[in-house]
Amino acid sequence: MSVENHAVIEARDLLTLLLPAYPGLRTHVVDSADLWLGDAGEIRACSLFSAVGDLVKDRFKAFQFEGTERLFNLVELCLVQGTQDVRDAAATCFLENLINRPDTSAIAVAYMGPKSVEYCRAWDRFTGIT
Repeated sequence: MSVENHAVIEARDLLTLLLPAYPGLRTHVVDSADLWLGDAGEIRACSLFSAVGDLVKDRFKAFQFEGTERLFNLVELCLVQGTQDVRDAAATCFLENLINRPDTSAIAVAYMGPKSVEYCRAWDRFTGIT
C-alpha cells in the first residue's frame, strides 16, 4: 500500500505501513501478536503502537537507529492522516510511552516531526512537566 494513495490511515493499514519501515519489526510484531491482536483478529491500533514502541525503546538503549527516521515519519503521517483511533494510538501508545522514559525521550524528540513535537509539548503542559 502506498501512503500517497491513502487519504486516511485506518488501523487496518498500520501493519502494511509500519512493517517495512523498521528493521526487525515484523519478527517483533509476530512474537508479540497476543498483545495487540484482538480476539476476532482485528488490529488494535494502540496495542500495536505499544509493541512498536517497545522495540524502539530496546533499539534506542542498544544505540541502533536504522529505520528510525522512516518510522517516525510514518508516526507523523498517522497523526496527520489517521482516523481518530490511529491518531490517538500514535500519540498515546507510542509517543507518550517514549517521551515519558528518561532513557528514550531525548532520542525520540530528535526524530519527531512537527505534529509529534506539538502533541508532546501539549502533553507536557497538561501533565505539568513544563
